[in-house]
Amino acid sequence: MAFQNFVSKCAFAFKPFIRQHNLLPFSKAFTSDCKEPGDDSQKHSTINKVFRHCYPEVLEGAINHQILSELNASMIYLSMFCYYGRTDIALPGCQAFFRAMYNEEQTHAFSLIDYQLMRGGLVTLYPVTVPEDMNWTDITVALGVAIELEKRVKEKLEEVVQLAECHKDLQLADFITSKFLKEQNDSICEMGRLLTKAKRLVDTGGVGRHLFDREIFEYMRDKNPEIKFPYRNI
Repeated sequence: MAFQNFVSKCAFAFKPFIRQHNLLPFSKAFTSDCKEPGDDSQKHSTINKVFRHCYPEVLEGAINHQILSELNASMIYLSMFCYYGRTDIALPGCQAFFRAMYNEEQTHAFSLIDYQLMRGGLVTLYPVTVPEDMNWTDITVALGVAIELEKRVKEKLEEVVQLAECHKDLQLADFITSKFLKEQNDSICEMGRLLTKAKRLVDTGGVGRHLFDREIFEYMRDKNPEIKFPYRNI
């Protein structure tokens, strides 16, 4: 029942935001990871294996579901990275920012995969959804979508923590709380500030868009010096 509640809550989380901003082409990417992945126990039984200790299958399913959520989010960020990196768009600051967000979601997915394997669970991979429309012309809309993504991922992580606590799995609860939740709050704050600046500058036209992109590029260059782009100065 706890896992069903966890799944059903996210199914409607984005409907108002999707309708408000006319984001129906992206709705599959928002909701595809909200369906219940299925009962993994029908495919395999690991509950009695000697290397698996106090790790019920409902938690294994929740972690697999969270892996899918992180990968779906990464595909949306990848589509934004590709759009702003186009030669006819040429916004390297936005490109760098969404490249970093893509890397972060991929890193989260692999961290969850490593944890699943460490606990003796089996990783079940499900089809990843990509946005149907990859045109992110309005920077404020792209940042708004990104904020909603981060909020959703945070809420689903909190549901995993609650589920783990229900099953007295304190180590899983601590793993999610200490490794993921602070990063989610940091990302929501960071994107909120960027959205505020974008609304002020983008409304002034092309010059404002250029100034915003230049500012975010310098910010990302200092924050993630390891990310290199062939046209960073253009």
